[in-house]
Amino acid sequence: MKKKFLAILTIAAMTLSFTACGDSDKKTTEEKTTTESTSGGQDLQHSIELDGNILTPDENDGIDITATRGTVENNAFTNETFKISFPTTDTMRFLSDKEIADLIGLTTEHLTENEKFSAEQLETATNGTIYDAYVYLDELGSNVSITYRLTPYTEQQYAESTIQELTSLTSPKYTIDPVTTAKYGGQTYTVISANTDMGFNQKLLFRREGKYLITITLTIVEGQEALGEDFLNSLTEVQ
Repeated sequence: MKKKFLAILTIAAMTLSFTACGDSDKKTTEEKTTTESTSGGQDLQHSIELDGNILTPDENDGIDITATRGTVENNAFTNETFKISFPTTDTMRFLSDKEIADLIGLTTEHLTENEKFSAEQLETATNGTIYDAYVYLDELGSNVSITYRLTPYTEQQYAESTIQELTSLTSPKYTIDPVTTAKYGGQTYTVISANTDMGFNQKLLFRREGKYLITITLTIVEGQEALGEDFLNSLTEVQ
């Protein structure tokens, strides 16, 4: 039973990483745009049923940002490109890149000799999404995933599309609070807080960095809300 619940938590977090991709087969599309992946050399098609305009990158949007993946050194995870850092603890377990590949359905042929994906390899293999880290916070299965997606949509638009996707699910059934903003690690995020009928709740944090939309998905077992808040409050500022 515990293994099954852990699997549910894992699948829930990784499924949310794909949310708001623009599944045109499942919904009526009111707005479409195409943006080019500078790494993968492919066009990324986004179809999201939203009001409002997409971003039009200019020289100040950081369009030339070079994505990197974070590293774990000196008891801390740090990604200087995307300005995310937090201390590691003895109870944390970082999934290996092989495990991440299994979760998102990638083959391991792109792994480097040290069995790691580069940001460019992930971006190419996933058509524009970099899975930086997936971390179990404790043995009960509470976890956090960190991804960066090439998308022209604003944080608010992406949050609205995510809510559309979540509330359309029948299992688990989501109850979602109004969208808010909060500051963690010196950065301001657009935040979705959601409860489910399957024994866990989630917080999704969105922030743009240049042409990328950062998503931090926190999945917490009911009764461990303090663990989730402790993690968010442990995010530290990266200069």
